Amino acid sequence: MLISGIYKPEARPPCSYMRQDRRVAAAAPAIPFGVRFLCLLLAAVASSSAFLIRRAAPTTTLCRALSSPKSAKLRTSMSAVPATIAVEGTKGNPFKFSWQQTMLRIKDPAKSLPFYEETLGFHRLHEYKFDSFSLYFLYVPTREEKATLPACGTKESEKFLWSMKGTVLELTWNHGTETQTDFKYNNGNEEPHRGFGHIAVACDDVHAACSELEKKGVAFQKKPDEGRMKGLAFVKDPDGYWIEVISRDPTSPAFSGPSPPPFSLAQTMLRVKDPHASLAFYRDLLGMRVVAVKHFSDFSLYFLAQPAALPPSLLPSLPSDPEDEAGWALMKQLPGPVLELTHNHGTEGQAGFSYHNGNTDPRGFGHVGFLCDDLEEACAMLDKEGVAFQKRPSEGSMRGLAFAKDPDGYWVELVGRGLTV
Repeated sequence: MLISGIYKPEARPPCSYMRQDRRVAAAAPAIPFGVRFLCLLLAAVASSSAFLIRRAAPTTTLCRALSSPKSAKLRTSMSAVPATIAVEGTKGNPFKFSWQQTMLRIKDPAKSLPFYEETLGFHRLHEYKFDSFSLYFLYVPTREEKATLPACGTKESEKFLWSMKGTVLELTWNHGTETQTDFKYNNGNEEPHRGFGHIAVACDDVHAACSELEKKGVAFQKKPDEGRMKGLAFVKDPDGYWIEVISRDPTSPAFSGPSPPPFSLAQTMLRVKDPHASLAFYRDLLGMRVVAVKHFSDFSLYFLAQPAALPPSLLPSLPSDPEDEAGWALMKQLPGPVLELTHNHGTEGQAGFSYHNGNTDPRGFGHVGFLCDDLEEACAMLDKEGVAFQKRPSEGSMRGLAFAKDPDGYWVELVGRGLTV
């Protein structure tokens, strides 16, 4: 959330989690499953690493690579992947951190709000209108919440916003940008300003949903049957931010009843330089839990959720091993999003390498945000752990919130639970 006085307000045809040389939309011949399995087995023996996947590489090239100097480099890059991944941190969650928002800047609310509300079915939970900027908080409520949600813009909706267990999408509009012909925000997927990758929405039938989105004039980065990864898509919102469209489990209690939401908020993806440092921050300090992990030959994906936001019925299903396929099945049942951390192997060893945090030009993505109890003490704990701050609770004209920085410099808003503006 950007509040005036806290800090000055702003007056690859690819799959976003893949490196530029591994783009999802690139045309490449498919490899029979049996051939791929054999080569993967050979790769495991040669490199002593589990599941090194060289997707869509010609078979002869793959097998030759196992004994080449390049394969030694690949094995070196895999050394950056944590060998044993703890699903939970060691510090507990004494301040009850809960992931509450992802913020994106938008150029024109007259375009962005209809897209998210009418096309994707989000609900405008609350809004603030200040002199130079406005904030819109969009939410996909659970079936139980939907019946009792307060009217937008009321004290009741503000109270709900700053005490909720779920996660909202915050859209920040800096007044005047809508009239600037050449103005645009950075979507996070273009060099040299990559960092934030995408948000994701989940639906029952990706192909049917994308057909409807296409009829409504929504722009696509990748359609479900394009590229090497079938069954998922990437659309663009009015500002060009990528939105992954993925499948969910329609039998999940969250979606199996009458009138399920057409789309549910499913992910926020951030690229990270070093997974060791990022997991230590989000899991150990902010109390998130690792629910699924997937390693590929040159990148790894780590998916984290806030246990307090998970339906109680799903808690027994949380796998103790995040690399268990059960974690992927569980994510498809969640009514809310996971935080996806994407690590491109080798970045952790590159001196001077950094991702763009979206808060210096060119701007776009703003932050992820967490609610907590006792903000002052929570920030003091983070301070002792060596966490850097963009704004401390006592700084600026707005009390009751702070901005920390994660290991990649992404801003993390910390808001005292029960805030009133």
